[in-house]
Amino acid sequence: GVSGYDADATVSKPRFALRLARPFLKVLRTYPSVPASLLDPMEQMDPDDRIPAETMQEMLRGAVALTGDPHLGLKAARAVDPGEYGVLEYMARSAPNVRGAIEVAGRYLKLLNDAMVFELSVEADTATLKLQSSIPEPPTAEAFGVAAFYLSITRMSAGAERPEAEVCFKHGRPDDVSEYEGVF
Repeated sequence: GVSGYDADATVSKPRFALRLARPFLKVLRTYPSVPASLLDPMEQMDPDDRIPAETMQEMLRGAVALTGDPHLGLKAARAVDPGEYGVLEYMARSAPNVRGAIEVAGRYLKLLNDAMVFELSVEADTATLKLQSSIPEPPTAEAFGVAAFYLSITRMSAGAERPEAEVCFKHGRPDDVSEYEGVF
């Protein structure tokens, strides 16, 4: 069969490219509470294979429970290697400026995560970028999605002036915001 193809998949079942799990696997390897036997099978899978987004979110909930680390998503976002997003990243890097990179990345974001809804609006000197999931997501997934997108775009746009950013999340303000401040 075709890698990543699932005859039972429908538009109503958003899918998630395993490529997005790689940074989590790197970070999870640093926790003694996470047995390698849980991570090894995922590392052997093709990064372009796709799994149901709900399955990935359940795995993230389990990872947070296993590690006790509510900032796992932010740490994983920091662990994204240049080139990790493949052709999507290449296309965004080819954009002439930060806005172009954001627009390209947003246009093709569903190649990595079908559940992600992207919206960019510009009024005067203010650009508003919204990344939302079409299915409920745990704070770890939300933080990863927003932080990884932000860090990747600013890294791809090296040399361009980094615009000021205000970042808002659906989940409530955590008691410890140091990881958030470190990313944004």
